[in-house]
Amino acid sequence: MSNRKTKVEPTTEPAIVDNTVLAAGWIPIEKQLPEFGKPVLILTDYGKMDVCRLRLEDNRVIVWVNDMRPQHTNGSVIAWIALPACS
Repeated sequence: MSNRKTKVEPTTEPAIVDNTVLAAGWIPIEKQLPEFGKPVLILTDYGKMDVCRLRLEDNRVIVWVNDMRPQHTNGSVIAWIALPACS
């Protein structure tokens, strides 16, 4: 999985990840990761949603953090969606 800065194309159709059906707009992490440090809404494989940022620790371990504390391991996060922009 690369984290290149490319335009994120959310799904326009429902998708299935493992045993979870994702509504349109959710992006499976196998497809693309969000930009590091940008807050996004995540969905875990145990049904929890949380606003987190993606962080790289020791240049190799991906960690999802909320309020600067590790919250979820990369293996438990299955999808993410961008938060709406505030104006």
